[in-house]
This record gives sequence, structure tokens and C-alpha cells, in this order.
Amino acid sequence: MKTNQASRAPIPVAFITDGNFVMQTATAIRSLLDSRAPGTEYDVRVVTADCPEEARACFAAFPAVRVVEASLEEYRDIRQMAHIPIACLLKFNLCELLADCDRLLYLDGDVLVRDDLTALYESDLGGHLLGATPQTVLVGTGEKKISAGILLFDAERMRREHVRERLVETRRALGDQRSMDQQSFNLLLGGDMVYLPLRYNFCPAQVETAIEERGMDALNEYHGSAYADFAAALSDAAIVHFATGTKPWLYRNIPYADAWYESYRKTPFGDEPLHRRRYTVWQSRWYGVKRALGEGGLPGLLRFLGRFVRRKVFHRYDTNDWG
Repeated sequence: MKTNQASRAPIPVAFITDGNFVMQTATAIRSLLDSRAPGTEYDVRVVTADCPEEARACFAAFPAVRVVEASLEEYRDIRQMAHIPIACLLKFNLCELLADCDRLLYLDGDVLVRDDLTALYESDLGGHLLGATPQTVLVGTGEKKISAGILLFDAERMRREHVRERLVETRRALGDQRSMDQQSFNLLLGGDMVYLPLRYNFCPAQVETAIEERGMDALNEYHGSAYADFAAALSDAAIVHFATGTKPWLYRNIPYADAWYESYRKTPFGDEPLHRRRYTVWQSRWYGVKRALGEGGLPGLLRFLGRFVRRKVFHRYDTNDWG
């Protein structure tokens, strides 16, 4: 749903990509531009690292998109989770890289934007450093940590208080835990952030699982929402975040896969066919097994299987030690 708005200054929106995520980022940008309301303009910055010139050139097809080249050298020795590129650590640098922005909205590249984001950008941070949506995977656990896939920064204060340096120190202090940028944001800024509504970081697979395992009331209590059911929550999503292994460029039958594909077709990559499969729950289980093996070997697989049994058989849920 779009809202009528008076003309205003362009909203700065940042993305980060390396050479492996250019197509997905371009699709996210296309959906962002297509869903804006009359009078809304976005000033899109794409921060690139380890990205070939020909890949960066695709962003020139979009109006009001600027490419900012960054270096990953200071992060080369940091070990991330196997499926997370170190380019994600450039979230620490965004406010310095885009030093002309006093407030800054960051979006992951695996998103589909369905609504104008002016209201999100103008969210009241109450003097805090950032705003973000709590992780839906933690519904019912008693924990509340933010997902770093969509972040609204008080960029001026981030620079003034040298938060980047403290985030890097926090990440390095974690040692070889293969953690993500998300854990550093939660550890360092947990008391200096505002929780944003679920609709601004809506992961369909995680929401559906939370409702199945914890119930609708638990989801609403956690997010401060009042949805009647999964369908109501799904239809209200302003930013759909494909944060799990169920990606719309891989599967054709997941929520909003067709809408994502429509945006994809309008990018410079749109003439290239995507051979998308039909998603089944067993593919999800197999993805979990492969990821557990890839990141932790046999011990990682055993931990994955143990969590699965505790959840499905004994209805006991682990808290989150990585984010």
C-alpha cells in the first residue's frame, strides 16, 4: 500500500555487496524504486568490495544510484560464519563511508521492498544510535536481539561517538567464533537501540515457524503487533527479507517469489533465465544439514540434530548465541 506524501529531500538508503551478490542487490533496488510513493525520492548508495568493475557497472542502469568502493583489508583475518561474506562487516563502516548522511537506512540485498519507506526512515529513534526489528527466531525464548538485515542509523551520532571503532573491537574480542556483524551490534549497542515493527523486516519462513511452534499470541506479544494470522502478517510486510535458505532466486513457490521475480526481470540481469525449483520442507532440512556440516563439521551436525529433536519432540527451544 502506497501513501501520498509531499515532496521532500531524498532518503539515503545503503546496500552492501561483493561480487557474488550483485544480481540480488540490483533486484532489491528495483523493488525499492518501484514501491515508492509519489513525492518520495531515494538517494541509493551501493557500497561495493571485491566487486569487478563490470559487475558494479550494472548499477548505472538505475536513477539516483551511486556506487561507493570500499576495502575489506582490515577484516581479512576475521572468520565469519561459512555462508556469510566478510563484506557484511562493512555495516560497521557505513556511517563513515557515507559521511554526508546524518540519518541512514541500510537494507540487506536479499529483500523485496513492497511499500514506501518514508515512515520507516522517519521513525523516532528517541536519541538512540539505531533502530532495527527484533529477531523472530527468538519469539518465546525470553531473549530480544535485533536482526541486522535492516538498520536505521543515527549516522551523525555514530560518527561523533566513534562507534565504528568500538564495533570492530567488539567483533575482534569475540575471537574465532565465526560470528556475524549482528552479534557485535547486539553486544555493544543492546541498550542503545529502538525496536522497529515486524513489517520492516519480515522473514516469511521464520514468522511461519514461530506461529506454528509458539502461537500467534506469542508472535504478537514479542513484536508488539496485533495480526490475526499468518496471512494478515504476510500481507502487511513492507520489507520481505529472505533471510533463510529459501531464496526466491532458487525457489518459485515461496511467499513473494513471483513478486521478487517481477523485480528481477526489470534489472540488467532480467534476460537471464533463473532455473528455480519447487521448495519442500525436506529441502529445508537438507539445507540445514549441509550448513551445519559446512560450518561445524560432525560436531556442528550433531548440534543441529540435537536442536531439531529438542524442538520437534520435546518442544524445548535454544536461545541464540550468535546474534
